[in-house]
Amino acid sequence: MKKSIGICYFLLVCVLAFAQNTGFSLRGNYKKPILKEDLKTVKTLNDINAGFPSSWIASYESTVVAATSNGQLIEIEGKNANLSPKQISLLQKADIGTPIIVDVKYQPTHLTATGEIRTIHFEYDVIPNTEAQFPSGDAAMKAYIKEKVMAEISDATLKTINRAAILFSVSEQGKVQNIKISESSENEKVDQLMLQAIQQMPDWTPAYDAKGNAIRQEFEFSIGLWVGC
Repeated sequence: MKKSIGICYFLLVCVLAFAQNTGFSLRGNYKKPILKEDLKTVKTLNDINAGFPSSWIASYESTVVAATSNGQLIEIEGKNANLSPKQISLLQKADIGTPIIVDVKYQPTHLTATGEIRTIHFEYDVIPNTEAQFPSGDAAMKAYIKEKVMAEISDATLKTINRAAILFSVSEQGKVQNIKISESSENEKVDQLMLQAIQQMPDWTPAYDAKGNAIRQEFEFSIGLWVGC
């Protein structure tokens, strides 16, 4: 599962430049990723979250796993860190592009005398085995964004933008679609530059699942202060 936890470091494309602490990123629209393929072998909560603090837990009240399968959000309750057969089946059927949500109610080892119950919550987004890719790769994508957006915005303007973001999807045919502003820069010119850059993108190589089927994937393009890695 280390592959899933660390994969974001390879998938995130970012550049810090053009103004102090200002940059851009274009990446899959997720926070913590887990490969759809890796869900085939999960058996415990540690298989989902390698940092799950089992040593903190004296006893479990419940472990609830939620995932979306065929467009329907389903919750299944378990008893401890070992996933039940129904929970495992649900995870294996989780839709790509949707979150896996885990809530654990437990009694901490250092509070057994008080009987206090606490909760651990974590989420992972299911991502495809092979992500969609800009034609000619990441270097070409960086150059495209620099030319179409960053080079057209003055340093003074960039310093005023905390964060601006555009959401879009890459279809099974590699078409850039469903483009929308999710966070405005509050600067009309900047918003338009970002929109036009995405609208005018060439076709991508689509994402693929483990069986080699092309699938849709959601992306986010953002710029502003502290954006980047």
